Amino acid sequence: MENISLKIENYKCFKSKQGFEEIKRVNVLIGKNNSGKSSLLDLISQASQENFSFDKSTFGNNSQSKIYYQKKISQELIQPCFTERSTYILNDYRMLEESVIEWQTIDNKSFKTIYCSDTGFFNILKKFRKDKATSTRDYEVIFLKKNMPTSIHKKTFKHFSSERDIIPEPSSRQKRDVSNNGQGATNLIQRFINSSELPSDLVKKDLLKVLNDILTPDANFIDILSQEHENGAWEIYLEEENKGKIPLSKSGSGLKTIILTLVFTLLIPKLENKVLAHYIYAFEELENNMHPSLLRRLIKYLDDLSLKHKFSIFITTHSSVLIDYFSKKDDAQIVHVTHKNGESFCHTVNRHIENFHILDDLGIKASDLLQANGVIWVEGASDVVYIKKWLEMYVEENNISEKPIQGRHYEFQMYGGTLLDSLCLIKNNSDEEEEYKKLVSMFSFSRNAFIVIDSDSVKNADNQIVDQSNFSAAKKYIKKQIESLSKENYNLGLWYKRGFLAIRTIEDYLDQKSIDFAQKSWSKKIKAQKITESWDESKKLEDFPHNLKSEIKTLYEYIEIWNS
Repeated sequence: MENISLKIENYKCFKSKQGFEEIKRVNVLIGKNNSGKSSLLDLISQASQENFSFDKSTFGNNSQSKIYYQKKISQELIQPCFTERSTYILNDYRMLEESVIEWQTIDNKSFKTIYCSDTGFFNILKKFRKDKATSTRDYEVIFLKKNMPTSIHKKTFKHFSSERDIIPEPSSRQKRDVSNNGQGATNLIQRFINSSELPSDLVKKDLLKVLNDILTPDANFIDILSQEHENGAWEIYLEEENKGKIPLSKSGSGLKTIILTLVFTLLIPKLENKVLAHYIYAFEELENNMHPSLLRRLIKYLDDLSLKHKFSIFITTHSSVLIDYFSKKDDAQIVHVTHKNGESFCHTVNRHIENFHILDDLGIKASDLLQANGVIWVEGASDVVYIKKWLEMYVEENNISEKPIQGRHYEFQMYGGTLLDSLCLIKNNSDEEEEYKKLVSMFSFSRNAFIVIDSDSVKNADNQIVDQSNFSAAKKYIKKQIESLSKENYNLGLWYKRGFLAIRTIEDYLDQKSIDFAQKSWSKKIKAQKITESWDESKKLEDFPHNLKSEIKTLYEYIEIWNS
């Protein structure tokens, strides 16, 4: 997406200049009801149109509404402004590299430069005016009009309302569009199925396949068809094996939301003969009456489609599922909209800790939300470095397309050696386990756990690593609990890690690499980072002894189960 700031002023609840610091591929809007999220979608709708105007009833502060754009000046931006004979002016482009220009528009009629961070921009304009004897001409206005459209200007804006439904409808060849609440969807689907002018396979095959991909394993439909009632209204039916035909009007609203999403993204572009890159989609509260696992599959479909066809999505939501899904994507952003004293404000969430305020707005307590889908318990920070590297190697060696992400798919928790004596998986109140009644439960961090415990390997007289598993009572207790809980289908794993890299001690490794004594005083974490950085591409998991490859495979499979 083009790096452009888009804001609005004096519009409904937005009195001061508020909006988007930049537009990204996916833009998630979070906030309480009536905070102003829908008004932000109005901003996108207005800015995408070739011509627009503001209704006076929407003016804030009794002043006319204005849209503001801001972007860095680039050679691509200024090139179209000059003729071939005047391109020598571009030699002064270096003066503009860090410049930012801001302009405003009112009812798509007036463009006015109101700010520029570098006077070099105006020096070039002055020079151009002098060369062309146009000193009385307001060249700034021409400059902006020639380079307007932005990345969203003249795009087709499709709005998907939070109040939506698919109901039986009379056939109409004149009415071809689908409103933001779903009105017209039934008629459009039946026309694709029954009309010789439209490809029925787009519904019968393509839409049905995507629908089943999203619904699996909850449901699987073998056909989608339309039938006319006696009153002349058409009804959409879904056929499921062993259940027969099910009228869509009698189905749940979650299923209707999915079908409407497919109507907007599959059928409408074909009907309007436009590529998906020409659209901007705004979805309000997709999570309504939808199970979280189903919602994840729906937003994954939208995310993948947007990435493939390069179009922007704006989503308003009250769901933590969308926060979790998009918060760690570089080309997505979360915009927190708040309302105070009759005025709305926008804030782009850039730090993880700022998500806490979002959770407060959504009414979510920390105990309601799994911070990560599983926890890998390790003794110290150096274990984190090695295990992350080994997981990366496993993913690359097995050509796995989606690598596990720390903070979402898993997280590390360090127990620091003897601290393990104070931990357990579940608190046991039996008499024989009296000493463990008051321990801290690992389950309070996550119900999915993988515990990595050193096997206490030592060197023998010949300086060779010897496996000598001197397990403490705490280690034996953890092992006992894991074996017991695993029988009850808890996703728990245990790995007795043997030896440093199962090869040699850190000091031996540094000696071999001719690293001086001062560097030997580095912390284990720093040493681990230096060692893993030294591994070249030829290093494979199978090169490590003590069956390390199998252990990492087991760990990866646990992470996969936690996130399935």
